[in-house]
Amino acid sequence: MAPTSSTRFSPDNSWPPFARPDVTTERTVRPQDFAASPLLVLLFLCPPCPYLDHLWPEVTRLPADYLPRGVAWVGISWNDAANDPGNSPANLARMVCARGIPFSILREASPATARAFPAVCRPEFYVDDAGGALPYHGCLDGSRPGHAVACPGADLRPALAGQPGAVPSHPTKGYNIQWN
Repeated sequence: MAPTSSTRFSPDNSWPPFARPDVTTERTVRPQDFAASPLLVLLFLCPPCPYLDHLWPEVTRLPADYLPRGVAWVGISWNDAANDPGNSPANLARMVCARGIPFSILREASPATARAFPAVCRPEFYVDDAGGALPYHGCLDGSRPGHAVACPGADLRPALAGQPGAVPSHPTKGYNIQWN
């Protein structure tokens, strides 16, 4: 599978609606569930993925740093579970527990939400503020598997700290989301 770069998502775009089940609780999660949060981080992901495996330490550190500040987090995984059993809801739930992920991972049975954003690769980050603006869309930082670059979340952290635009968003580079 070849690495893919994300497409630009305009800050003027509205946040597409979604309602998907959490893989561990089966509770339906919607963006409006986080209306009281100053920011909502949406992460498109798909394990197993070498890009995501490389970023997991920082992906779990960031919520630990920002959940106490009211920043909400949610992940959405969609890929073809029939052809890749690692993407089944049961395997996603095991991953959430094993990695101690402190936010909901939602399972999408179709690519509708990913296409509405439009997410094309994983991991891909979107940040929405309480006013409906999109202060950030892009990668976590410049770190990639196989490169000797630290993974500090340098691109995403300024948006989470209320400094959108302090670091320009850079396209995510990761494996493409597999469509049926």
